[in-house]
Amino acid sequence: MNKTGVILAGAAVFAVCRLFAETQIPLWPDGAMPVGTNKGVVVGKETVSEKGIVQNVSVPAIEVFLPTNTTRSAMGVVICPGGAYGCLDFEHEGRCTARFLSSIGVAAFVLKYRVRPYPKDASLADLQRALSVVRANAKKWKVAKGYVGVMGYSAGGHLATRGVAVNGRRVYEPVDETDAESALPSFAVLVYPAYLTDRGGIPQDIAPALTNSTPMFLIAGLADLYRDNGVGYFAAHVAKNRWPKIEAHFYPEGCHGFGVSTWPHNDVYRWERLLATWLWRRGFGIKAMVDVSSDAPDYAPIEPEDGDE
Repeated sequence: MNKTGVILAGAAVFAVCRLFAETQIPLWPDGAMPVGTNKGVVVGKETVSEKGIVQNVSVPAIEVFLPTNTTRSAMGVVICPGGAYGCLDFEHEGRCTARFLSSIGVAAFVLKYRVRPYPKDASLADLQRALSVVRANAKKWKVAKGYVGVMGYSAGGHLATRGVAVNGRRVYEPVDETDAESALPSFAVLVYPAYLTDRGGIPQDIAPALTNSTPMFLIAGLADLYRDNGVGYFAAHVAKNRWPKIEAHFYPEGCHGFGVSTWPHNDVYRWERLLATWLWRRGFGIKAMVDVSSDAPDYAPIEPEDGDE
């Protein structure tokens, strides 16, 4: 495919992402949302810009993107868009990613989590609740409970890492039977993550994730002003473990915010193929593998292994 063709294909993918918005499913029962704001702090009206930037999240929710023609249980991924904990890049880092994942046989759930003025524990509570909601609806959505992971961009990468670090221990008291389901991610995908280093060290809130057995996949660009977060976390993870369960890819030309299906002028736009291959190696329901050697994805159906329920 020539350069013009790739650009047009990327534009087509973006157009699809803009056109198809799924129904949002609230995470919390009425009146039972834990971790509120400080006394006297008022949350503004929730807004969504033309580019899909969400501000003032007041009703945490997930949007569900399921693979088609699936007869077996699939992997599930809860996607945490970035936005510096002040907003959410819900379209670019949420829905577009979900469309890609569902196209390769992964059930995707875009998380609309609370941001400022809520504290960060509210964001973590929303993530933990989302993981439990997905598992509670595993039969309905044909998701394998033991293979529900988390994926986060930028600040969402920090949130995903916190989800691993707390090892399933909730930051809130269970509110109903849904919370009987595990809140521990089965795996984590970190895309140009932020806030993973502090003055060269690993912050205490995510340090336990270094020795957690949860498999991780990390992508970052070395032209990113926040590159030390990904590089530093990867180095610390390798140093802490004799057999590290982390795969990382760093791109010299990659900046912050490249998302999926981006400009084809460098190798960064191939990263989603590496992710698909990594997920495929995890097995259990993913129906496709991506060919990383060509300029176009090769979605070749495969049969999942037994025991993926």
